[in-house]
Amino acid sequence: VWRKNRSLPIVTVSISTLTTRSGEKRYFRVDIDTVTIGSDRFFLQTAQDITERKQAEEEINLLNRSLERRILERTSQLNTANNILVQEIEAREQAQTAVETSNRRISDILESIQDGFFALDRSESFTYVNQRAAQSFGYQPEQLLGRNLWEVFPRILKTPLRDQFRRAMEERSPIQFE
Repeated sequence: VWRKNRSLPIVTVSISTLTTRSGEKRYFRVDIDTVTIGSDRFFLQTAQDITERKQAEEEINLLNRSLERRILERTSQLNTANNILVQEIEAREQAQTAVETSNRRISDILESIQDGFFALDRSESFTYVNQRAAQSFGYQPEQLLGRNLWEVFPRILKTPLRDQFRRAMEERSPIQFE
């Protein structure tokens, strides 16, 4: 490349490839410059073997492409897992809403009956007490929830009532007695 102002040096840089007799591909950086000595102008050409650098660049590019592909695959997997989790959360929320609705209906029914009603868990602690039962016991329902029946009413421990409660719990069936 010649410039109009011939006093400026010409600099050309190029990357050239060469295939050796053994078939190996080598890369060279070729620099061409002009040097003026006195009134004579000379071309100076240098060639530097940059094969290792080019191979490293190609390996880095290959690794980058591989990494990008792996990132895309993993992102896809994570998106799929996330979508599944979102669906599971929605299903659980719907189930929770259904349980809460059902519990409200049951509670409304149990509160509307004229009889006292309470439920105990396996450790004989109150899990539900309707207003009528709580009033007949002389408590508010929330004062009984979670408390053990026999700790609240220790006087009935030595009555046939305890045996009937135990029988109902063991048989897991309703028991009627007077």
